[in-house]
Amino acid sequence: MRSGYALSKLHCARCHIIHPDDRFTGHASTPSFMIMIDALEDWPERFDTFMGRNPHPAHLRLDGSDARPDNLPATIVEVILTQQEIEDILAYVDYLAKEQGRPRPD
Repeated sequence: MRSGYALSKLHCARCHIIHPDDRFTGHASTPSFMIMIDALEDWPERFDTFMGRNPHPAHLRLDGSDARPDNLPATIVEVILTQQEIEDILAYVDYLAKEQGRPRPD
């Protein structure tokens, strides 16, 4: 969970509030992790597929995958994540969901 929190703070907090104690990160127009977990019934799917959901493909890439396509805007410095880092971030999100009483359905 610590690794997922640290990775989320490093990469995701550029746009999202990733923890209740980190309220001064992110953008006002971007939902926090906690709001997505609390307000969206399909939050597990949304987090599981975040790499392919806009605007993420413009600045996130799986380590070893092809370079970012030229037709995607380079809005911020590209982040290259390993599969393990993605799993760590998702484990952190699951921890937050349990803390909020909204654990991932079985």
